[in-house]
Parts: sequence; C-alpha cells; structure tokens
Amino acid sequence: MTLLQDSILLMAMINITFASVLYLHSKKPIQELFFIFSALNVGFWSFSVFLLTLAEVNLSYFKIGVIGHFWTGNFIFLSFFWFVLFYKNEMPRSRFFWPALVTIGDIFLLLLMAFSDFTFKSIKLAGSLNEAIIINKFGYNIYSFYLLCVFLVIELILLKKYFAARGTEHKQIGYIILGTFIAGLLGLSTNLFLPGIGIFSAFLSGPILSTIFVAMISYAILKHDLFNLKIIATEIFTIVLIIAVAINLFGAKTLDERLMSGFTLILALFFGLLIIRSVYREVQAKEKIANLASSLEAANTELKRLDRAKSEFISIASHQLRTPLTIIKGYLSMIREGNYGAVTPEVSTTVNKMYLSNERLIKLVNDLLDLSRMESGRMKYEFLEMDLEEVIDSAVDEFQLPAKDKHIKIVWKKDGRGLPKIWGDAWKLRQVVFNLIDNALKYNRDGDIEIKLEKEDDSLKLSVKDSGIGMTEETINNIFHKFSRGRESAVAKVNAVGVGLGLYIAKRIVDDHGGNIWVESPGEGKGSVFYVRLPLASKHNIDSQLKEFTTNE
Repeated sequence: MTLLQDSILLMAMINITFASVLYLHSKKPIQELFFIFSALNVGFWSFSVFLLTLAEVNLSYFKIGVIGHFWTGNFIFLSFFWFVLFYKNEMPRSRFFWPALVTIGDIFLLLLMAFSDFTFKSIKLAGSLNEAIIINKFGYNIYSFYLLCVFLVIELILLKKYFAARGTEHKQIGYIILGTFIAGLLGLSTNLFLPGIGIFSAFLSGPILSTIFVAMISYAILKHDLFNLKIIATEIFTIVLIIAVAINLFGAKTLDERLMSGFTLILALFFGLLIIRSVYREVQAKEKIANLASSLEAANTELKRLDRAKSEFISIASHQLRTPLTIIKGYLSMIREGNYGAVTPEVSTTVNKMYLSNERLIKLVNDLLDLSRMESGRMKYEFLEMDLEEVIDSAVDEFQLPAKDKHIKIVWKKDGRGLPKIWGDAWKLRQVVFNLIDNALKYNRDGDIEIKLEKEDDSLKLSVKDSGIGMTEETINNIFHKFSRGRESAVAKVNAVGVGLGLYIAKRIVDDHGGNIWVESPGEGKGSVFYVRLPLASKHNIDSQLKEFTTNE
C-alpha cells in the first residue's frame, strides 16, 4: 500500500479506537451514545475512502465504498446534531418535532442516494474518481445544501451553550466548537463541495483532516481529566492491536493465512479484555484508596476541630465552675472552724462530708482545666528551687481529715538527715502528690498508707504505698492513660469517684519536670506502690528547664 493509503487506514483505526474507548467509559446516557455513534462513523467514513483507493477492488466493493462514504459522512453530522441537542440538558418533548422532521428528511435523501440516480447518475470502475463517479448535480446540490444547513445549526447550538456555560464545561464546549468547525468545514469542502464541481483531487485528504476533530476532543478529555489516562492507553493499545489483526484477516488470501489470522484475533480479543479488566481494577483500587485517604484526612480535620471545641468548652465550663466552688469551700471552712458559732457534732459531720464532696469537685474542675491547657499547649510552669518535703507535708495535712473518716492512718516517713532541693513548680508537684495520696485513699481497704521520700543517686524518689485492691499487669500498662480506670475497682465494688484524669495529669507534669512515674503491684488484692523520681537541682537541669520554659513562653 502507498503512504496515502496507510495514512487513511491509520486514521480509520484511530477514530474507531477513539469511539470504542468512549463507549467503554460512557455511562450510556443518550447524548453520549449520539457522540460515540458520530465518532464511530468518522472511522467508518475513513475506511470507506480507503476502499476507494484499492487498485484491485471490484465494482461491488467500489459502490459500497462510494455509498458508504456519503452515508457515514451524513451520519457524522446527523448524530452530532442530536448530540448537541441533548448536551448538558434534556431536550423538552415540545421541541422534539423539528429535529425529528430533519432526521426523516435526511433518511429520505439517503434512500434516494442508494436506490435511485437522484444523487449519482452512475458509479463505475475507471482510472480516476472524476470518471468513476458521475454526479447528478440537481440532487447532489440539494443533498449538499441540506448537510451544510445541519452543520451550521450544530455550530449555532454549540455557541449558544458555550456562552451559557461556566468553568470546565465552558472550556470543554470551546474545544468541541473549535474541533468540529475546523474538521467539519474541511471535510465538507474536500469530500462534498469540491466533488460537486468535479474536483476530486482533495477527496482522499478528508479522512486525514478528520484527525483534527479527534485531536481536539481528545485534548478536551485528557486536559480536564474526564477519563483515567492509564486505562485509556491500555484500551487504545488493545483495540488498535485487535483492529490490526482484523485487517490482516480481511486481507488474507489463503486458507492457512485466514486460520492463523483468525486464531490470532481470538487470542488478541481474549487477552486484550483480560488486560483491560486488570488495569481497570488496579486503577479502581487506587482511586478507592485515594478516596479513603481523602475521607480520612477530612475526618481527621473534623476530629481536630471537635477536639479543640471540646477543650475550649471544658476550659470555659471549668473556669465558671471553679469560682462558686471556691466560695463554697471558704464558707464551709469558716463553719468548721466555728467562725459562725459553735456547731453540734451532727452538724460538724455533715459539714465535713460537704467539704470533702466540694474538694472532689474542685479537684475534678482543676483536672479538667489542666487537661485543657495541656492539650492546647497552654500549660505553664514556674520553675524554682524548692523543697519537696514541704510540698508533701502540705498534701498530707490536707488528707488527715478524710483519712480519719475512713479509719486509715497516713504514715509519712521523713528523712531525718534532710534532703537536697529540686528544681520545679511547687504547685504542680503538689498536685502530683495530692493525686497519688488521693488515689491511695480511694482504693485502700484497710491498713496504713505509707509515704516515703529518699535520695537515690542524683534524684529524689517518692513512694506512696497502699494496701488496697492491687492491679493486674494490664491495668499497670494502662493506668496512666487519659480517662483510664482499673477494672479492679468495679470488680471489688470500691466506691471511687473520678473520671480517670488524675494519674494522666500527674504523669504529664512529672514528664515535664524531666522525671518519671510508675506503679508496681504484686497483683489483685495485694496493694500498690506508686513511685515518682525527680532530678535534683543542678546547673544542668536548671538550664535545660529554663530553656524549655522560655520556649513554651
């Protein structure tokens, strides 16, 4: 075959492949089907022209090529006409009459072309197309005028929709207008108007010019990511391979060649479909993962927003609660101390219970405030050289009354030799000691609570030992987590109030002081010992704490 024939056949393959890919990805609404039919006819139109170039073609094939050329060329415009009518909106039934009338007239003209001499006086084999195709100018001009009108109506409808569209849709219609106008005008000129005046010299260039239409629509598709490029590439390769094998089968001359080409075509169809399905599943899986990742990211953002809102709510609510609770504590203290006169033992017992309940509420509010500050990064410390023994003295004195009510003795074993000072925030460390004693008092069954502070290498180690319900290994691993409470309290039916924040906050404070906190227990029912190790005041840890404090500020 000549280069021109190869080019025409290649254009036919490209157009048929393009239409096939569109069909595979189409959701099958009516407007897409009309466009696919239009694109498919571009390929058939090119193939009809290819038949006219074959030197060995017989008269029957030649007539099929001529009639097929004009029929498929007509279907390109007719199906595209219906495509633009439905494009981006459903055409109302009230406007269905005139497009249907145009279509009926078109079919009538095509039937006249095929079964009468209305368009062609004769079609025969000759040395040139000018001699082979004898045109009936009257009917041919009517047909040409009709096709030109359809083309102009298509462009006018597209222009109307172009000016009404916005964003990506606006650009897509722009590319469609540009591609159809250039390809349509050139195709009408080379394959309809010029042959009408006896000029067939540009007749064979029409299919090659149709590439403009394919290129413009393809660019619109790929530019705006309407389809997945990896799937399209696989499908194009597979469809081109199948078409090439089919053409080879069509041109086979011997039985052996036909059998071999037929077997190859079956293999190409089978494995081509398998490859397309495999790539399609892979792309689907990747898109699903990408969608999940996007959803998770959105959910994570929303969770962070809700967490911030929760922290802000807790902070505001806690601030509002703390003031009246502090006032209540003050009045209860004055009643207990007799500032309002002597109180009877019964009233004193009731006031003590009210005082303890109020203390629990104050502790809960403080814990919630600290939690809010920690999670928002607003927790501040005032690091100074301090005496940890004095902090423990203060906390122990505060728990003497509730310990007496539970008939529990708090044994505070001081080191008589005197202990070195540490570098820290006295109020925050008092909160740690307070939480540990309060925790021991809650879960202690009988016996004493033993508190000990001793020097160990370059640190002070505090231990708070109780003879309470003890812990399992699972509880030990989770006890310092936020809102975590040991299941042993429920099993042992211990009446311990709280929400599981005290030990979590204590750990955060100890960590911020460069120390560590842990718990040991022989098991359930065998008591527990909480330990806190804090570094001694030295130039190194003072400098590091000062640096960290400055950074937080």
